[in-house]
Amino acid sequence: MLTVDIDKNSGFCAGVIRAIGKAEEFLGKAKISGDLDRKLFSLGAIVHNDAELNRLVQQGLVTIDKEDLGEMIDAQGEYLLIRAHGEPPQTYMTAEKLGFNVIDCTCPVVLRLQERIKEAYNIQKETGNGQIIIFGKIGHAEVLGLIGQTDGSAIVVENVEMLEEFAQNGQINLNIPTEIFSQTTKSPAEFSSLCARLEEMMASE
Repeated sequence: MLTVDIDKNSGFCAGVIRAIGKAEEFLGKAKISGDLDRKLFSLGAIVHNDAELNRLVQQGLVTIDKEDLGEMIDAQGEYLLIRAHGEPPQTYMTAEKLGFNVIDCTCPVVLRLQERIKEAYNIQKETGNGQIIIFGKIGHAEVLGLIGQTDGSAIVVENVEMLEEFAQNGQINLNIPTEIFSQTTKSPAEFSSLCARLEEMMASE
């Protein structure tokens, strides 16, 4: 007979658990108060798990995407949950303009990374020199939030090969101050290899 062992550390990450908890708290209070029409809009899927999503939908969670948000005219008094991946500053501005009450569930680890990238970007902007590289998956929600801290100027690379290609075609300048950061869910070993290769290329210039 085949035996399946489930790792004791498997499951949702702490940031997702925190976001689900906040969603449940909000929806639970609405139910207790008898306000069954009150919805909680989540910008993107709060968790990548259909069973858990369906459970939350039954409680009143409504998942929307950026296109849905852009089509809303007036959301005065509605509630919008920012999931653990985080969002760029522009999203918060849009939500505020539409009248949403924002429940920010950005993972504290992601939030600290956003702050570090924003700080690095502001310093580079003051000096007028430098570039920011983010090791991550192009188009990933967390990465989009990180790029947003740099007004869209950060360069995203997915691997060493892409780093070398961008250096060769001039998208990455090997002769200016460079700050490199990693998406929180990427491999530390891969990130170390990427940093080592970047240092190697810059030293040979």
